[in-house]
Amino acid sequence: MLDKVRKHIISKLIKDTDGYVDIGLTDNQPMNFYYDENINKYVLGKRVGNFYYGELKICGWCFYMSRYLPWSDKLKEPKIVPFTEWIYGVAKQINEEYQTLDKR
Repeated sequence: MLDKVRKHIISKLIKDTDGYVDIGLTDNQPMNFYYDENINKYVLGKRVGNFYYGELKICGWCFYMSRYLPWSDKLKEPKIVPFTEWIYGVAKQINEEYQTLDKR
């Protein structure tokens, strides 16, 4: 059930036709939910040679490509996390970002 929800959410948020790098969404290979210890954030990512990931911010999605491959002791590879942990972490990140903007 959660796998179907995950695929549905990802397909609604990101489409190959948006002009992003081909990350395999057309091959029914959705992105995964990750926690990146290096930046202390929950991200949506896909490993296709390089590691492509997106961070949800108040203004929308910001996508990046990791330049730190191969991973080392100092830079750890992001860990796949369950959807429930990821969505909670993302909501917390958005709330913290909103709080910092609200204090200005």
